[in-house]
Amino acid sequence: MPTTTTTTTTTTKGGQRAERKKWIHCFTGVTAVIFVASLSGYDESMYEEEMENVMHDSLDLFSSICKRSYFQSMPMILFLNKVDLFKIKIDSTSDCHVPLTVCFPEYQGKQEYPECLQYIREQFIKCFNNPTLPHCRLFVHVTCAMDSQNVKTVFHDVTHIVIQTTLYHGGFS
Repeated sequence: MPTTTTTTTTTTKGGQRAERKKWIHCFTGVTAVIFVASLSGYDESMYEEEMENVMHDSLDLFSSICKRSYFQSMPMILFLNKVDLFKIKIDSTSDCHVPLTVCFPEYQGKQEYPECLQYIREQFIKCFNNPTLPHCRLFVHVTCAMDSQNVKTVFHDVTHIVIQTTLYHGGFS
């Protein structure tokens, strides 16, 4: 089976609020946006502002990015990261258990991993305000940066998304 080489450029932008207004200038020629949100942040406070919840901040930022017209013609790739820590926190038998209602008081589902993960995923999907174009989609990946097989699989998927988007914009749909 022949192998191919694909070169991608990834630019990381930190989550510091003071730096966010400068981001828009970094997106010229971008094929896709990768947004990383910490699943385990549902019970954590922002470093800069202790009254702000990390998960709520991620949702607000993701929503504002999705609503910008500049990004509505490209796919959004959402990494719900730190699933390993999330599983520990959400496990009701764990000494570290923190119910999801700490972040989402309206949540009435089971305090178990699959249900809580699905609820968080749905909150991000609600933020995704895409046009009805078939190539403008949201791709959600649940990730653990410490799991090399997971990272390999996700990287393969992201590469496929970027290649498909490039082909689409080049008229090869």
